[in-house]
Amino acid sequence: MNASRVARRSFLHNWRASVAAALGVAVAVSAVGGALLMGHAVSASLADLVRARIGRTSFVVRAPAFVQQAFVDRLSRLPAFAAAYEACPIIALTGAVSPEGNAARHDAAEVYGVGDGFWAFNRRDVARLELSEAYLSEALARDLGARPGDAIVVRLEHRAVVPAESLFGRKDDVDRAVRLTVKGVLGAADLGEFSLRPRQGAVRAVFTSLTRLQRALDRQRQVNTVLVAANAASGAAAAGATTVSELAARAATADDVGITVTRQPDSGTIVVGRASGIVDDGLARAAEQAAADLHLPVRPVDAYLASAIRAGDREIPYSMVAAVDLDAVAPGRVAPRRGTTASGAAGPAPADQSPLDDPPIVLNDWAARDLDVGLGDMIWLSYYVWEPEGSLRTEMARFRLAAVVPIRGAAADPRFVPYHSGITNTDRLSDWDPPFPIDRAEVRLEDDTYWMRYGPTPKAFIPLDVGRRLWGSRHGSLTSVRVLAGTRDFAQVAARYREKLQAHLGPQVLGLAARATRADDLEAARGVTDFGLLFVLWGLPIVAAGLLVAVAAFRAGVDARARELGALAAAGLSAPEAGALLWREALHIV
Repeated sequence: MNASRVARRSFLHNWRASVAAALGVAVAVSAVGGALLMGHAVSASLADLVRARIGRTSFVVRAPAFVQQAFVDRLSRLPAFAAAYEACPIIALTGAVSPEGNAARHDAAEVYGVGDGFWAFNRRDVARLELSEAYLSEALARDLGARPGDAIVVRLEHRAVVPAESLFGRKDDVDRAVRLTVKGVLGAADLGEFSLRPRQGAVRAVFTSLTRLQRALDRQRQVNTVLVAANAASGAAAAGATTVSELAARAATADDVGITVTRQPDSGTIVVGRASGIVDDGLARAAEQAAADLHLPVRPVDAYLASAIRAGDREIPYSMVAAVDLDAVAPGRVAPRRGTTASGAAGPAPADQSPLDDPPIVLNDWAARDLDVGLGDMIWLSYYVWEPEGSLRTEMARFRLAAVVPIRGAAADPRFVPYHSGITNTDRLSDWDPPFPIDRAEVRLEDDTYWMRYGPTPKAFIPLDVGRRLWGSRHGSLTSVRVLAGTRDFAQVAARYREKLQAHLGPQVLGLAARATRADDLEAARGVTDFGLLFVLWGLPIVAAGLLVAVAAFRAGVDARARELGALAAAGLSAPEAGALLWREALHIV
């Protein structure tokens, strides 16, 4: 008889102790297995929740503002995109929703403007929405007590082209109200739980017509979100968001994202700007790089409004001021300041000089006559700055008059100042409708006369680095970049420049960043904690108890077999061999 057979026979002979030990092991194993199974079930349910909420979306391309819907059409036609992806344009915002005649209200609902293609994109058979209709998610309908046929009001934050914290941004036009009729309530199976933000709670969402939302926001044919689905057969889901961002940059044009490239054949100038009137640093670099490719000089501009230009006891109210390279308006008449480069850009300032200590200013002859000043006189500029909390503060800066120039050439160009509704499109200064308060009693007849003749032509010019320090914001410190292309072959040069600029407009400049929504949300659903391990830790007392029962039962069985073990020893079985026999029995129990 070999050792294995002895172990089996001994196991069967002492079955009572063996069963008790086996039950203890079973309890421990069941606790561990159950915990791991529960952890897997929780992770799987969270992953299923993510998939149900994002539909077929693999990536999301978001714009900081809005982009032309034509961009999505061009993106879909790119061969590299069409072979692996599908695109669906929508508007995604957050808004307040309330039913008419009911006090109920939800202030942070997810509002989606969707076309018929949204449901086809997600393989859902949902009836199309008319312009004034909306679908609600189950949770939102329950909160509002809304049913099909009820009227609701959706209030949306109005994202103006000009940022609200800019001096020229409208603070009194912050929201839009849209009245809609509830067409139905969508369950999770019909994508009623659609959300681009990972969350575990119920989704409060409103789905309305894309066209209706575009009209309400005055964003005809514009969207701010593009859903991208990766074709399963292509394996594109693993390509990453960088690939989608690069494809989006290839499809987008300057016009799509509000970048303006204006030709001025009369002066041989190409002006690069944004519809917001603010040029960010990324666009400024791209414009300068494109000009460098063609060996064209550039002239950055930062135009702002001075609430007053003062000298002694005389002042001119509400005047445009341009921060530029002063050599452009007064050639050879203003020496470069210490601490600046020849082009007027900021350089390292000497320790004994602040860059804002009496820098030079150039006035046109109209302003100089009105102020009755001469070279070397002190000039003060007062200007408005919006505080973060929304109040208006007046700041002042002191300059020394360096030159007086006639209103002609560059000094007579009203296009230094970008378009601002209610200001640059008015016939007289007294007709202004600005987003900041003005005292019309300060406007004189000569101020209106100047505006009628010269429009927003700047009355004063200061160094570029000073203007950027005074008026720069987180959105940018320029209002335009002027490229000097010359009048000879201007059309051809302008066309070549636009091509070069397009080549330098990467995803960051265009603001079209893609996010791997599916991969990121699934990773977030898995979390940093292993749920299986977490449940095992919670069940450690049960596991320990089961193992203690098994050990105690096995040890009691061994103690009860002392005579048997003695007989085996008398028969010549050594202590290690006896121990090995007991371990074999323990393995049978396990």
